[in-house]
Order: sequence, then C-alpha cells, then structure tokens
Amino acid sequence: MRVVEAEGERQRMAEDGLLSSDMADPIEMAIVKWAEEDCRIEGQKCEVDEWKRVHTLPFNPSWKYGMSVSRKGKENRIIMRGAPEVVLKYTRMSKSEIDKWQKRFTQLGNRGYRLVAIAETIKNQDISDYESCLREVREKRELMYLGIVIMEDPIREGIAKEIEQLEVLGVKFKVITGDFAETARYVVEKLGIQVKEAMIRGEEFRKMSEKEQQRAVKETIVFARFSPTDKIRVVELLQESGETVAMMGDGINDAPALKKANVGIVVSSAAEVAKKTADMVLLDNQFGTVIAGIEEGRSIFERIRRVVRYLLSDSFAEVLIVAISLLLGIPLPITAAQILWINLANDTFPAMALAVDPIEKEEIQNGINNRTGGKDELIDKEAKILVGIVSTVSGLLVIGLYQGARMMGYPDQYAGTMAFAFLGINTLFTIFIMRNMHKPLWGKQIFNNIWVWGGVTMGVLMQLLAVYWRPLQGLLNTVPIMTKDWGWIVGGTMIVIASIEILKWSERKIRG
Repeated sequence: MRVVEAEGERQRMAEDGLLSSDMADPIEMAIVKWAEEDCRIEGQKCEVDEWKRVHTLPFNPSWKYGMSVSRKGKENRIIMRGAPEVVLKYTRMSKSEIDKWQKRFTQLGNRGYRLVAIAETIKNQDISDYESCLREVREKRELMYLGIVIMEDPIREGIAKEIEQLEVLGVKFKVITGDFAETARYVVEKLGIQVKEAMIRGEEFRKMSEKEQQRAVKETIVFARFSPTDKIRVVELLQESGETVAMMGDGINDAPALKKANVGIVVSSAAEVAKKTADMVLLDNQFGTVIAGIEEGRSIFERIRRVVRYLLSDSFAEVLIVAISLLLGIPLPITAAQILWINLANDTFPAMALAVDPIEKEEIQNGINNRTGGKDELIDKEAKILVGIVSTVSGLLVIGLYQGARMMGYPDQYAGTMAFAFLGINTLFTIFIMRNMHKPLWGKQIFNNIWVWGGVTMGVLMQLLAVYWRPLQGLLNTVPIMTKDWGWIVGGTMIVIASIEILKWSERKIRG
C-alpha cells in the first residue's frame, strides 16, 4: 500500500495524518510515510510535536470513519478520517460541492485507487466530555474538508496467473471489500476476471431477504462497501450452502470473518488482531503459498483415502469369510492368528508405501469436493463400491478355494494354508488397483512408486515365511504348499484384479 497523490490542503492533511495515525494497519502506515516524506520534500515542517493526542474514536468499519482530538494549550484539533462519501456528510460543504467531489471520487475509483478523506475543525475551549463534543461536531457539520489521500495497492506480479490456477483447482474466487465498488471492479477485472453484473454493494445486500442473499453470494464475485458484519454474513451463507470457506484478509475489520471461516489466512504484515484470529499466517506474503497448501492438502488427503481403501478391502474380506462360514456351518478357512498375521505383517509395508505415493495433477485438480459432492469423505460412493466388490470376490474365492481343496481330498490344515496364502497374496496385489479408481492397472502409474513394489515384495516374503518357515508353521497352523497348487492362488488373485479392471473399464465407457 502506498500513497501516490493527495488533493487538497496537503500541509494540513499531512499534519492530521501524523496526529491521527497509530500505524495499526497498512493504510495508516502508508499515510504516515507519505506525510513525513511530503513535508520533507516540500521543505516544510509538519508542526505536530507540540500537539498531544487526548482522545481517539477508533475507525469503525460500520461508520467508515475514525476521529481523534489533539491538544495544544487551549486549542483542540478535531480530526476525522475515513471514506470520502461519509466524511463529506459531516462537513460544511454545500450539496453542489459534495456532488462535485463525488464525481471525482468515482473517477479515481474507476482507476483502481483507494481514497481516504481528511477533515478537521479547531475548538478553542476546554472539553470535559470528548464523546459529546465529537457527536456535536458531527451533528452540526462543523468539520472543514481538507482533501483526499489517494493510494494504490499494486497488484503483485503473477497474481493473475495464480487466480487462474485456483480456478483450475475448482476453487471459487470472491472479493469482499470495504472499498469503493469502482475500485473493487477495476482491480478484479485487472486480474482477468470479468465482473459485469456480478457485483453487489453492502447497502443493497443488507436490504435483501435471506433467500435473495443466498442466491447473491453464489452468483456474485465482487462485494463492495461491505462492513465486518456483512463479511461474516457472506461467510455464513457460503458455509450453509455446503462450501468450505477460506478467508484472506489483513485488517482489523477482517478479524470477525477470519474467525468465522473454515480457514482464516493473513499475511505477515497484517494487523496484530487479524494475525491472532487467523489459522494461518503467510510469512512469505505470497498468494502462491495458498495454492501450494491446497495442492499439498489434497495430496495428503488422497493418500489417506488410498490407505483406508486398501486396509478396508482386506478387513471386510476377512469379516465376510468368518460371517459366511458361520452362517453355512462350515469350518473357518482361516484362523484368528492368520488374520492377525495378514493385517500386521503383510499389510504394513504396502500401507506405509502408500503414504509417499505420488498423486497425479489430474486428481489434485479434480479436488476432493468435486468427487464427493461437497463433502470431504474418506470413503465416498465409488470407494464403497470398489471395496465392496474386492471384499466380496476375495471372500467368496477364499471359501471356494478352501472347500474345493477339501473336496479334492486335501487335509483341512493344507486347505486352510491355501486359503491363508491366497488371502495374503491377493491382499498384497490389490494395492495396485486401489491406488487409482479410474485408470487401468497397466498404466504408467504402476511403476511410479518404487516403495509400493518394495512393500509388496516384503509382504510376499512374509507370506512365504509364514507358509514354509517351521517356527511360523507351528504358530500359524500352516504346512508347505506344493508348487502346482500355487497356480490356484495366483489364478484367484487374477480373478479379483480382472473383476475390478472390468468395472473400471465400464465406468470409463459410461463417462465417455
């Protein structure tokens, strides 16, 4: 934020800017910097040392002005600073003069400038009740208009491209500001966003019914001259419609909305109140950091979903095996110890590998909300179908393999070992179909994570140890499996993988 020009009585405006500023936000800091430099350049001395501030009426976003009283001897210098159209209402100006200035404000707003008006009056009397005095000054319109400070907040290089990235990620971008509507429109359109009619002013918004407000927040891009209360209302309405809202701001008046939003974000130069309220402070002051955060957050969430899908498909298959066996009154194909072995020894390494699984850009761009109807679900409808089919097919094949081996004359212990080996191997290799629910298994993504292959290899070794290593045979009630019978185990695994790949293919055909 920087001051580019001042129109009016510059000397008095500079002095009033210094006397009334607390350096509490970027606007005040810009005014103070301008005032100090302007006085020095003009070769004049800002006579502020002899004045002592005795009272302050802080800037209120609802009123859009702030006031202060500074004293020197018996002189009381009353200063008002705020939105130009508001400050003018409390000055001695005639209506024609006010209309003239309003046109000037609109011209400057159309060029993207932010404006702060300054007015003052001097009272040569003792003041016992400052609040009453300031009220009287406003009611009697005793202030003398000094002029406006013209500021600009330059658009940072690359911000337009970053806004485009947000849109690609499916994030809706809205601007809620207390500035002039013309200023807000200029800035937003400079970012490449066509506002047209998608803009609303605070006074219009407050007159709307609840249904009209709900429709407005969905369709509107720019919200101008909005108070802190209005900002909170916009956030609430968006949340009620199922949106996850991230709010960015830097001023004191942004603090309530920052707190109300799902995620409050501020830059490091923001007002202290805003920083304390926010959930995240951008130390580098770069908007791109927000985009990186969204992408990383979606990547982490997608990895968690993959791990959950993988582990649930195994667990539900085991539950199904036990349930069907009990209902049919047949011996359990696998024991409790074998189930624990699969869950703890076999599944651990592949599940850990999924924690570093690369996430494709397409999945990040689609976003969690686009896939789950606005809800951040770990298990969405597609995942439930996938887990259900894998679990059902795997469970039925385990029971079928066990019963088939018994019918072929194999001992129960041998048949159980075959069922145990199949369930363990099948679980390991289904990780490849769980990594991506839309693309075929044989795509390039099958080789893009060496850790998955390492995890599967470790899992296979653990399964072979459980079948062939004597100490584990006694613990898990297994016996060595003949080489020819591994064909049944591998074949069953291929059936599970093929059934899911056919499902994926059908879905791709339906989606076109």
